[in-house]
Order: sequence, then C-alpha cells, then structure tokens
Amino acid sequence: MPKHFFYVHHGHTELDEEGEELPDKHAACREATVTEDRFCKVSMASCARRRTGA
Repeated sequence: MPKHFFYVHHGHTELDEEGEELPDKHAACREATVTEDRFCKVSMASCARRRTGA
C-alpha cells in the first residue's frame, strides 16, 4: 500500500514524519478530511476557552 504523509499548516507547519499506509488517493482524501474536521473542532474549542477565560 502507498504511504501518505499529512502536513498541517496552521500558523506553523507540523510535518508528518511517519505517514500512513492507505490503499489509494481516495482513502487518503477521506483521512485528510476526517483529520481536518477533528483538528478544527479542537482548535475552535481552544479559541472559545481563551475568549471566555476558561
């Protein structure tokens, strides 16, 4: 299986040095979408905590 690497760019770049074996580019796209969704939820929750001082 091909190995896919996911880099995150959000103020700074986080490099994926391990990669993930996925069967094809469609599976890689799905994984990137799911990961982005999780990242955004965590990032938004963090921003909300900072705004409210929690």
